[in-house]
Amino acid sequence: MTNMCVGIGYVFGYDVSGNLPSDLKVKIFAYTTGSSINKLLTDWIPGLGVAVDRSSAVLCTEEVGWDAASYFDSL
Repeated sequence: MTNMCVGIGYVFGYDVSGNLPSDLKVKIFAYTTGSSINKLLTDWIPGLGVAVDRSSAVLCTEEVGWDAASYFDSL
C-alpha cells in the first residue's frame, strides 16, 4: 500500500518517496491492523475464511488508494 501511495503522489506531481504524510501512514496502519484482526477471526473457517480475508484486503487497498488520491488532490 505504501508503494501505491507513493505512485499516486507521483501522478499528482508530488515526490513523497522519502516521507509519506502522517495522515496516510495512520490510515495504512489502521487498515492493515483491521485486516490482520479480520484474518485472525475468520481464517479458521475453511473456504469462507479465505474469501473474507481476500475481500477485506481488496477493500482496504481500495480505500487507502482513494484516501491518497483525495489527499494529494487537496494539496
